[in-house]
Amino acid sequence: MMQAKQVWAGQNGNPMPRFMWINLILPDAANHAGGPYSDIGHAGLRDTDRRMGEILDAMDWGGGRTAFLLVADHGMEDSDPECKGDFDDSLTAAGVSFRDEGYGFIYLDA
Repeated sequence: MMQAKQVWAGQNGNPMPRFMWINLILPDAANHAGGPYSDIGHAGLRDTDRRMGEILDAMDWGGGRTAFLLVADHGMEDSDPECKGDFDDSLTAAGVSFRDEGYGFIYLDA
């Protein structure tokens, strides 16, 4: 994050970026560690919010026109740890054509 802030502030002779990708994984890691309503999960969100604010402030220093996109991979809710297995049997029984790549990656055939 420090490097991203330096780039936008024009420090160290860095040119203004045409594209920048910043991946903040703390909310995901904290929620996996403590659960979606845990103290560590909330702390991870607060910390990431602060970091994003610092990046947005640094982008303001850079001036010009900037598009800022915020994306997330998923939300998080509690799940039943006793619920294990995969979807293969259910999809096969339902007559759905698919390819199971493992680790939760299932591709449905059109």
